[in-house]
Amino acid sequence: MSRAARVWLRIQPLSWLVFTIFCIASQSQVAAAASSVTCTSLEATLSPDKNYYVFTAAASGDSNAIIGYTFTFGDHQTYTVTFGASSSQDRHGATVTHSYQGTGNYTPSVRVNTAVNGKRTSVSSASCRTTVSIGSSGSTLPDTGAGDTLALFAVACLLGTYVHHRWLRRRRETYRDL
Repeated sequence: MSRAARVWLRIQPLSWLVFTIFCIASQSQVAAAASSVTCTSLEATLSPDKNYYVFTAAASGDSNAIIGYTFTFGDHQTYTVTFGASSSQDRHGATVTHSYQGTGNYTPSVRVNTAVNGKRTSVSSASCRTTVSIGSSGSTLPDTGAGDTLALFAVACLLGTYVHHRWLRRRRETYRDL
């Protein structure tokens, strides 16, 4: 056996040990970078015209690790905001809108999607969950303004007058034949 082969046989276990330590260290760095991202809040604000909610999520940590946000609205619908690799926008927050179709209580939440060295994870917390309540509008008539109310009143009066005159005409015809 050559001298080089004998040296290699002595070094080989050491090289495997160095390689293993390197792999373990790089995995802990990936986990540390991913775990440094935290979902900090989810706010739900009703729009001024009360037709939809505006959801704003916020995260803290390494912005380069954040690749997007996944919103779950509590009504079996989700929406994902994804940042491109060369995106220059602030990745510490995202805003979306959502309209609910039915009444009830909903629990929307958000997850922060991260990627470090090709490993994708998503994180959430209790502060990234909220409750919204959609009430029924009841049986109240919509506020249509004075012009529409006046027009409705005029149509009702004309229709009432027409029905009254038809009723009087029939009554006269019935008594005339007697």
